[in-house]
Amino acid sequence: MNKVLWTTVFAVLLGASCNRQNSANSDGQYLADGRESVAAGGSVHEGGQWHFDFTTVRAYRLNWRNEDAWEPIISGGELNATRMPTEGILLARSQVERLEAAVTGTHPDRGAGLCLYPHHAFLFFDGEGKVVGSIDVCFLCQSYRSQPAGYARNWDLLSIGELILDLGLPLRNPEWK
Repeated sequence: MNKVLWTTVFAVLLGASCNRQNSANSDGQYLADGRESVAAGGSVHEGGQWHFDFTTVRAYRLNWRNEDAWEPIISGGELNATRMPTEGILLARSQVERLEAAVTGTHPDRGAGLCLYPHHAFLFFDGEGKVVGSIDVCFLCQSYRSQPAGYARNWDLLSIGELILDLGLPLRNPEWK
């Protein structure tokens, strides 16, 4: 196939994998839809444990002005300049435990998009303030990426969304339609 045809096929698949057109308009509706889906499918979770050492975890929103931004929280050793708040929100121990339960262990396969436009992230720091791990999350596409390798195959994005809201960060920019 020629390059134009492959590009077209990729764009169609990418658009079909991202559920932005079918997604809820509000943070509350997103969580309500997620709870309804879990209730219908019967969620089973077995907790896991972190696979690396860290001292603190901070949460961020990022790429807020650009709905289709690909930039992760950290790239080439540099932190994403669009992150807010700049210093992040420090997670309490109980919040770190909630995050751990959502990204480790066993979770039902809920599917994920082929795209990833991260608008939320978590950074893990050692005792000297060096970044030792990261998580990027896209609630538009139900996708995520992380480092170092070793997290669960499937994540509990509903629990991560609830955690983000509890931290005072919105899930979606209301300007995105």
